[in-house]
Amino acid sequence: MKYIIPFVMASLIALLIPASGEAANINARNTVARYSSYEGTKLPDGVIMYPNAQQKALFANESKTDVKTALLNAGAQSANVYTILIKDENEMNYSIFTDLVVGLSHNLVNTKHVSRDNSQVGNLITTINNGQATELGNYRVVTPLTKQGNTYVGVLKYTNAINNNSYNEILHISISESKYAGPNVRFIAVDEDSNAKVFSKISYLLTQKNK
Repeated sequence: MKYIIPFVMASLIALLIPASGEAANINARNTVARYSSYEGTKLPDGVIMYPNAQQKALFANESKTDVKTALLNAGAQSANVYTILIKDENEMNYSIFTDLVVGLSHNLVNTKHVSRDNSQVGNLITTINNGQATELGNYRVVTPLTKQGNTYVGVLKYTNAINNNSYNEILHISISESKYAGPNVRFIAVDEDSNAKVFSKISYLLTQKNK
């Protein structure tokens, strides 16, 4: 994810740093939604969430398209994408949070009836754990999806090499059953070097109950 930091930081500069004499930029900045809570639960101190439909990440088509477009093109019914900023003293880190409804017709899993129960959720989990859900990109399973309460939680790793440099992105994923629309999937994507500092502060977003 490091190689998209300039893209992200350019957006942050436009949002957070006043540009004197540029009224249009100020007005645009003031209309950007900034969330200090999600689904009624307050985010930790120093954590702010922004909706960001143009956000890119390795797990979504190797950053060739934005996350939302990649997921919708793969057949997701809906996808909400956010940039999360985590400020700790003088250090700023960020992650990507995505909340999507897979729906009953999609291309995220092209192997049918691979799980014992033949359910939508079962097929999706089994395919991901087997390393076969590669429609958005190749990955390595770090922690297979296992059930925690009513949610399946796991960890994937995406790697990309650019100019002889290797970039690693950790994708924390949770899957639960959406009552009316099939599987609900949530992702938290973090640069591997920042993962330990970032994920512990926002991990609850994966299992926060939908209203």
